[in-house]
Amino acid sequence: MSKLDVLAEPVLVGRERELEELQNYLDLAVQGKGKTVFVSGEAGSGKTRLVSEFLATAKHKRNITQLLGW
Repeated sequence: MSKLDVLAEPVLVGRERELEELQNYLDLAVQGKGKTVFVSGEAGSGKTRLVSEFLATAKHKRNITQLLGW
């Protein structure tokens, strides 16, 4: 499979408020005032996509180191 065969992930639409809220929690964590955040919702509602977008932004735009566990 070539790079041209891989489809890009679509743009995240309609989650600006949720992303902003996650960014606010990240700001608090950077200030040493971290909180635990739970993302919940119906199956297929976009929870994983929302968190993936947030983490990608934190990593690439803010150079935040991430440790993930499954």
